[in-house]
Amino acid sequence: MAAMFPVGFRFRPTDEELVRSYLYPKVTGTQTHDLVPKHDIPEQGLYAPNTEPSKIWKQFGGQNLEENQEELELLFFTRLKRVSSNGSRIKQTIGGGCWKGDASGKSAKNVLETKSKTMKRIGFKKTFHYKNDDSKESNRWILHELSLDESFLRHAKIGDMVVCRLRKHPKTWAELLLD
Repeated sequence: MAAMFPVGFRFRPTDEELVRSYLYPKVTGTQTHDLVPKHDIPEQGLYAPNTEPSKIWKQFGGQNLEENQEELELLFFTRLKRVSSNGSRIKQTIGGGCWKGDASGKSAKNVLETKSKTMKRIGFKKTFHYKNDDSKESNRWILHELSLDESFLRHAKIGDMVVCRLRKHPKTWAELLLD
């Protein structure tokens, strides 16, 4: 059943809200009871060899957002894929390219903390750019990956579920530099 929202309502959750109110209940299997119904965030493989960011963007209606430059993002739950079953390295390939981290080829981890006085760490944020030398779309796509901190879950296992913001720049980085 679709939620009824007032005219002008925008679903623009903060990183902390995504981790606390969406990722945490998804990982733990718990429901929160709010006055406003939850927005459905689809589960989609953003680390998959058989797709491209542009295909995911079109499949989930991203082209409808392109009129309003402030809202060029879609939200997804996605499962991380490990390089080996007992390793910690994550496969970052997608289609003919891969997700490259912002910090000299490594993903920068920013700590997500609560806004309360205690400033308790609840998760991490990593930022990636899509890199594919054979595509005009290279460097046009940005992925913000939000994950839970193990201490936030107490006794539950985190698993490999994350919530991601897929963003599209209207221009590639090269086009932005030429402006």
